[in-house]
Amino acid sequence: MTGRQDLFDESMQLGHSAAWDLKWDRAIGYYRKALAEFPDDPRALTSLGLALLETSQLPDSLAVYRQAAKITPDDPVPIERCAEIFERLGQTKEAIEHREAAGELYVRRKDAEKALDCWSHVGRLVPENLAARSRLALTHERMGRRREAVHEYMAVASILQRAGKPERGMEAVQRALALIPGNPDAGHAMRLLREGKPLPPAQPPRVGTGPLRMVEVGEALRAEATTVEAPEDGADPETAAQRQALTILAGLMAHGPAAGDPPGGRGTRPDRPRGREPAAHQPYSGSPQGRRPIHATDATDSSNRIRLCSTS
Repeated sequence: MTGRQDLFDESMQLGHSAAWDLKWDRAIGYYRKALAEFPDDPRALTSLGLALLETSQLPDSLAVYRQAAKITPDDPVPIERCAEIFERLGQTKEAIEHREAAGELYVRRKDAEKALDCWSHVGRLVPENLAARSRLALTHERMGRRREAVHEYMAVASILQRAGKPERGMEAVQRALALIPGNPDAGHAMRLLREGKPLPPAQPPRVGTGPLRMVEVGEALRAEATTVEAPEDGADPETAAQRQALTILAGLMAHGPAAGDPPGGRGTRPDRPRGREPAAHQPYSGSPQGRRPIHATDATDSSNRIRLCSTS
């Protein structure tokens, strides 16, 4: 049975007004009325999920966001919200899995900065996550963020040493010293490695980096691609990993959406209160307040650096 569009629109508008006034209980009621008309509407589901999240009804919010994720499997926002809820529930493993999944979807959408934000969040949850820290180190290096790259290479070195691969850890430190010669942290780490002493534990990723400039990503990609040979059967795993990383980076560059140019969607909605990202599955039209910048790219460097990521 088809629901009534007029009742749906009215309920959604009333729900948004209540949410704007931080009257979350009233917003929940209106969003449920909207869903009574169209139970599978992603916009209504994500709006309800947000209202439930704001009132700390975590299990109910998680169930709603999961339903939204099933309806729109290519949308990273419900998955990212699930990760947030899992984290608040203390379920770190599930939180990491959902952050990684959301990051992959952001890569497919060419939202480089949001993908990087997901990987950074994984690194903050589990500083010893080698894949996340390697991606961060390589990406920061390619973007000229030397201090951030050195910080991540120090984490990579520590992780590799603890995994029984001190030689790989030394390579990571050498990369850091190549970026900032004489860096005291990197120099100290090199001395410890040569003496067979343990490095300090990996520290979480730093926050507050500026947005990626996609033109710089494109230049880095073109320069790096000239060193990659055509694929061959039986290629070694590190070369295959390099090609895959360059493919992902190329995907971020190809026909990426312009900033502030949202994909199409049904209707518009008000800004999210308190400056947080809107709940629904797409950016909305109207005032840009409530939006946050995108974060991250899944990019890698040449094969001698990609091998840092391998524990085999």
